[in-house]
Amino acid sequence: MRPLLKCPNCERAWSTKDCAARETILCDCGHGLVVPDVRSTAIAAASNAAEAVHDLLAFAREGNQLGSTAYSVSVGEKLADAFRLAIDAQGGPEDDDEAQFYSAALKYLDPAALLTPEGERP
Repeated sequence: MRPLLKCPNCERAWSTKDCAARETILCDCGHGLVVPDVRSTAIAAASNAAEAVHDLLAFAREGNQLGSTAYSVSVGEKLADAFRLAIDAQGGPEDDDEAQFYSAALKYLDPAALLTPEGERP
């Protein structure tokens, strides 16, 4: 697993599991490190996924109630953002396939990548 945290002095690394329920870590070399708040990131991922699932279930149960669109939120965007946040919370992609999907999600979520300067799709 990719380390969540590295000491800048001695290059010692800690995984997400090592950092769980800790706000700071004191390295053997004496350097103190602040642990990133991955729990909040995980909550944000779960919230985005839950909102997307809610719209999917409402559409499946009730059909298209909005007229012009099937969902009240962009389900694809919410799920892509939930995936991105979940990978961030775990400390980054764990393998090449996940890294490739993560990169594709970042590109999908980047508004600048969606339109050219002329306002057209690339």
